[in-house]
Amino acid sequence: MTEQTTVKVERRPWHGRGLTSLLIGLIFLTLALSGLILYLAPPCRVARESGWTVFLLSKDQWNALHVIMACSFVIGGIFHVYFNWRILVRYLILKRKFHLKRETTTALLLFLVLFFGAVFELPPFGYLTELTEEQKAQSCGGELLPEPIPGHGMGVGRLSLRQLCSEAGLSLEAVTAFLQEEGFSVSPENTIRELAQQKQMAPVDFKDFLLGEQQRTTDE
Repeated sequence: MTEQTTVKVERRPWHGRGLTSLLIGLIFLTLALSGLILYLAPPCRVARESGWTVFLLSKDQWNALHVIMACSFVIGGIFHVYFNWRILVRYLILKRKFHLKRETTTALLLFLVLFFGAVFELPPFGYLTELTEEQKAQSCGGELLPEPIPGHGMGVGRLSLRQLCSEAGLSLEAVTAFLQEEGFSVSPENTIRELAQQKQMAPVDFKDFLLGEQQRTTDE
C-alpha cells in the first residue's frame, strides 16, 4: 500500500495595503500620462472634427479616462489613509503631543505654495495657465481659430445632412442618392459625424469629400 501524502497549502493572507499601494501607483501613472496628453491636445472642436487621437484614443476618451482615474485616485487615497493611519498619526503626534517633523512641515509648505500659486496664477504657475489658454485659442496648425461658420469647419459634425445641403446650396435628393450609391445608410436627419463614422472618416473629411464630388458632378 502506498501512503498518500497530503500537502497543506498555506494561503497567503490578503494584503489590502499592498493592493491599494499598487493600484494608486498605476492610477497615478495613468493620470500623469492623460494629463500631459490633454494639456498638449488641440481645442475640443478641432480634435473632434479632425479625428485627433493619441494611442487610438480620442480627446473625449482621454478626458473621460482622466476624470475616472482622478475620482479613483481620491477613493484609493482614502483607503491608503485607512491602512496607514497609524504611521501618519506618528508623523503628527508623539506622546499625545503634536510633533511636526521636518518632513511634515515641508510637505505642508510645498502644498500651500502649489495651492496659492495655482489659484492666484503666480509665477511660474501662471505661465502654464497662459500657455494652456494660448493653445486653446489656436488650431492644430498654430493659427488662430476663426469665428465658427456653420458647415465650414467648426462644429460641422453636429450638422444634419439636410442642414449641410441647405447651407451649401445642394439638392438633398441628389446628395442622398449619391451617398446611397457610395454605400452609405442615409437619412436627411443623420448628422455629418454619423455619416462620416460609417466610413471611418473625420467629419471635415466627409464634408470635403461630399462637396468635392458634388462640384465635380456639376462641372461635368
